[in-house]
Amino acid sequence: MKLLTQGKVLRILEERTDLEGAARDIFAKLSAQNVKIIRIKDFPEPRYIDNRDGTVFDTWHNIYIVKLPHTDLPNHFKEAMPWEEFKIACAELSFAGHKGWFLPSPVQGFSLVKNNPTGPQIDMSIFKDTKEAGYWTNEEVAWSKSNARVVNYDNGYVGYSGKGNLYYVRPVRPSSVI
Repeated sequence: MKLLTQGKVLRILEERTDLEGAARDIFAKLSAQNVKIIRIKDFPEPRYIDNRDGTVFDTWHNIYIVKLPHTDLPNHFKEAMPWEEFKIACAELSFAGHKGWFLPSPVQGFSLVKNNPTGPQIDMSIFKDTKEAGYWTNEEVAWSKSNARVVNYDNGYVGYSGKGNLYYVRPVRPSSVI
């Protein structure tokens, strides 16, 4: 049996979902050849509060999320674009009476993953226009500034891709932005 280093285990865990397909805070302990994963806390109920302005409030991350970016946002949000273009477009976005939108973190994007037997791996009752595709996050990969993290709602995994590649975005903003 091949022993895994703590770094390798954490990289594996970073790119996986739990059995329900939802991201949770996890803590990994290495003990000889055994790895124990402890779930720290569950999502709050209700997880999402519909603001009836095209956004939902995520009570887990304390952020607002655009529900239907391919429907409600300006045309350039309806197509896949390179990372830098979406980063700028989010920063310039005024939606639901607010500015201060940005690309979500990998954890914020990944926490939306939900096991869905058909269609995108996300809660389609809330995020109805999600495409079975990759969505940009705000994180550059540490080993290559030319790559950024992507949440794939087609399979529920987090990966990375070159910033010049074309993916979608679901803008978020913190609750403290006015």
